[in-house]
Amino acid sequence: MCSGSAFQPIAALAPFSLLGPLGSLIAVIAMALLGEALAQPQPHSQARPKSQPQSDSQSQSQPQPLPQPPPAAASAPTPASVDWIQSLDPKGFYATFGAGAGWPQPVHYSDDRLGPRLPIRGEVLADPGFASERGLGYDFGRLRGELSWVRRQATIDDASSSWSVGPFRPSVSRDSPKVSSNSGFASLYADLPIEGTRLIPYVGGGLGFTALQTSPTTIELRRFRSTFGGSGKLPAYQAKVGLAYRSSPRTDLFAEAVFQGSPSRSQGSLERSPLINWGMRFGLRWRFGGPVKAPTPVATP
Repeated sequence: MCSGSAFQPIAALAPFSLLGPLGSLIAVIAMALLGEALAQPQPHSQARPKSQPQSDSQSQSQPQPLPQPPPAAASAPTPASVDWIQSLDPKGFYATFGAGAGWPQPVHYSDDRLGPRLPIRGEVLADPGFASERGLGYDFGRLRGELSWVRRQATIDDASSSWSVGPFRPSVSRDSPKVSSNSGFASLYADLPIEGTRLIPYVGGGLGFTALQTSPTTIELRRFRSTFGGSGKLPAYQAKVGLAYRSSPRTDLFAEAVFQGSPSRSQGSLERSPLINWGMRFGLRWRFGGPVKAPTPVATP
């Protein structure tokens, strides 16, 4: 059965049938249009719209999640504790020891006792030898005072040495070609540390004395005989330039070039040139004091 609502449109067209064939035509056309309209589907509920991608403005309007802070890092040492050894106060007493080689320079003798026609001339050469130094000092920070004792050894090279009496060549003899010396120096050094490193260049010098032990040289020409050189005590001086490395809180390693000498000497008609020795040494300085511990690292903010 059809409900009463289905006949309501037909009842509404009933007055057109009273107009005859024209009214009936109008009624048929109206019924056709009404049927076509009724044939269209009429949804009873609206479909849920599909989700659309959000625009940039919409995405910006929505709250964004806050960035999470990175995990807390381990405590980092302060810049000063990255290499804490170089920042230590160097002041205090220390002991030093160095060893290396020495290169004695030629020594010249001149004597005019036989007159200007028979001048006595001599040149004595020595081979390189061993040298060592030990001492005690005090570090004031940028300046160091030091008392040291130096031992040097060498051998006279008779083949390269020469003597003459005027135009003649005398015979030359000595008991031993060995030469040694013991020297004491009071020295002052200036340290010039390189910022940010453990390297410490330094320069300095000192004054002292040298006790020389050597066999005298005897020359003979017919009836003439004379002796030169020999042991004795002489004033001395030295100069150094070096580079130290602070290897630990208590120790410094160093390498240095050394210039040592004694002044020339005149005695009667005899003149002797300065005694000059160049050297190269490597060594260690040990600072006195209690144990030193690394500082506790401080975290940077």
